[in-house]
Amino acid sequence: MRDRSRQSRLIESLKRDFEDRQKPEGFYLTKGHERKVRRLLQQLYSPSPFSFIHSASQSLSTYYYKIVTERLRISSLCELIYFDSLSSKKILDVINGEIGNIPLKRISSLSERNANRKVLLIPSSVELSEENWQDIETICSSLPGSDIGILCAVPVPTRIVSLIDRLTRNKRVFHAYFDVPRPKEKLFLSAIARSSSGHRNALQVLKDLDLYEPNALGSTQDSGFNDSSKESTPRGSTFSDHLQEVELGTAIEEPSVALKSVKYYLAICTVALFLVGTISYFTLL
Repeated sequence: MRDRSRQSRLIESLKRDFEDRQKPEGFYLTKGHERKVRRLLQQLYSPSPFSFIHSASQSLSTYYYKIVTERLRISSLCELIYFDSLSSKKILDVINGEIGNIPLKRISSLSERNANRKVLLIPSSVELSEENWQDIETICSSLPGSDIGILCAVPVPTRIVSLIDRLTRNKRVFHAYFDVPRPKEKLFLSAIARSSSGHRNALQVLKDLDLYEPNALGSTQDSGFNDSSKESTPRGSTFSDHLQEVELGTAIEEPSVALKSVKYYLAICTVALFLVGTISYFTLL
C-alpha cells in the first residue's frame, strides 16, 4: 500500500512538473531549458545585451529563439528589430539607422539599459555572410553604449567557426546551449504529453521537433497490460517491485538532471511506461 502511495505521488509530481513548463510563450522541454531562457532574458536586459542560442539541432535552436522572442514581445520592455538574413541589407546598416544621432562618445562607452533598449533579432545564422558576422562582432565589442542588443540562433556546427570562437571568448556575450533530449527523456515527455487533452500543445511541439516517441506503448502492450479482461493489480505489483529495485530517491528533479543517476534514469523510464499503460488500459474500458 505504501508503495502504491509512493507511485501515485511520483506520477502526480512528474505531471505537475510537466504542466508547470507550459507557459504563455511556449512549452519548455526541461527545467534546465527554462532556466537557460531566463538567463538569456537577463542578459538581454543587462548592459551587455548579447545572447546566442546554440543547439546540435537547428529546429531546437529555432524553437527556443521563438520562445525568447515571444517572451520579449510579451514583456514590452524592449523594441524588437527583425533582421532578414536573406536580404541584401547589412547588419551594420540596420544598426546605423537605429543609432541615429546618438553621440559617438556615448556609443563607445558602457551604459545601463534605458527605456529605449532595442534588440536585433536574427532567427538563424545559417544564411549570414562573413561580413554580417564581422558586423555582429563589432556591435558586441565596440558599441557598448548603443543600447542595442542581439539575439541570434546559431545551430551547431556553423560555417564561420573562427568568428563564433571569438564571440565565445567575449565575456560580454552570453551563449546558451540547448541539449537535445535523450531517448529515455523523449519517452518520458511523450508519455506525459499524450496523457491529457490539456497537453495537446506540448504534444504538437514534440512532433514538430521530431522528439515524439509513438512506440512508447510497445513494452506495455507486449505484456498484455491493455487487455481489459485482466486485472490491473498484478501490473501494479510489478511496477512496485521495479520501483523498489531502482530505489527511487525522494526528490523529483527534471529528467535532464536526474538522468545523471543510473537509478533515477531507470525510474523515470519505468514511470513513463507505467503511466502510458494505465492510460491505455482505462481508454479501452
